[in-house]
Amino acid sequence: RAAARNLTASYLPVVSNNNIFTTNNNNAPCWAVASTIGVILCGLNCECCANDLLSNDEKSLEGGGGGSGGLHGTLLRSPRSHVLSLFSHGHQAHHTTWKRMASDLPLYAAEGVLRGAEKLCGHSGTDGVSDWKVALEEKLKSSLASWSLVSNAGNNKDDVDDEGSSSYSSNRSITQVTPLRNPQSHAMTCGKSTHGSVAQHFRVLSSTTATLATTDALEPSLEEALTTMHRMEWIGLTDLFHPSLCLLHFQFNRTFLEEDCDCRHPRHYTNNGDDDSSTYNKPLGYWKETRSKKRIVDDLSADVVDLMDAHTTVDSTLFAAALRLVLGRLRRLEELTGASVLECIDWQKLKRDTDYIPGLWSGPESLLPG
Repeated sequence: RAAARNLTASYLPVVSNNNIFTTNNNNAPCWAVASTIGVILCGLNCECCANDLLSNDEKSLEGGGGGSGGLHGTLLRSPRSHVLSLFSHGHQAHHTTWKRMASDLPLYAAEGVLRGAEKLCGHSGTDGVSDWKVALEEKLKSSLASWSLVSNAGNNKDDVDDEGSSSYSSNRSITQVTPLRNPQSHAMTCGKSTHGSVAQHFRVLSSTTATLATTDALEPSLEEALTTMHRMEWIGLTDLFHPSLCLLHFQFNRTFLEEDCDCRHPRHYTNNGDDDSSTYNKPLGYWKETRSKKRIVDDLSADVVDLMDAHTTVDSTLFAAALRLVLGRLRRLEELTGASVLECIDWQKLKRDTDYIPGLWSGPESLLPG
């Protein structure tokens, strides 16, 4: 957190007060499109504010209803990988190709809606020049520079436009589109009734002190995010996608997919070596992306990686707790089934990809104490 504060201070001069938010987005069109997108993404792709789903079911049960009857759960991801993925999807929407458009027309339509929302709300966390590395660095730097301005909006006499009026009125609401700061903990804490949120991929920040309790936060509450996580029946990790799906299937169906999930089974995908034949099963949830080239954190400079870490201080702690929780549940799955699940995890890769998270792999309470 201290490192994040230092980075924030060092990038405050990068952008001027007047070019962070190009329009006053406290307007009906911005809120209308943000709410509509939120409903669609929640309904069709389960990209919802966690508090809304959980609270609605709990109210239904308290009122004598049966709730949704479903299993609440979510996938979390190591913070650096998640921020890069979130940025890449949005950035490609601004720099797509004819081939990519033709390969997935619904995706192209959705990306058009995203660009429209960014224009109406006067903010984008993922646009920029075509060079994605340059664009990511610029977005992270400008994001850091804007934190102080957003936090103090309406209270800084220097925040004036060319006509001499305040850039942030006392009742100003700023709606950020796909912001890169702690996006996962935001998704776990946002909610219409609890924070006045409009959707998972939008963040409503108010300059009115009296309304701060009912608007989204630049840095979501870790305690609230952890509470939400423990209210869910299932938690999975993209970094452990296959075993997470094994756990989901067992929790939901009370059956164990031995061929797919037991490391010792001859058809388990980790036993295929270099053989890509049908003799061996594919990992659960297997997907081969053909629409765009994968971007990886290793391609980024150390400075950009530091900027990403400054944006994910809460997400890092949330992910560390989720990893411990999932590993514990997988161990319990082994005890109940007699199968081997943890043995075939690529531990070296997992450690390499998440070793930057404080206290996760080193220290007295780490996964590798010593």
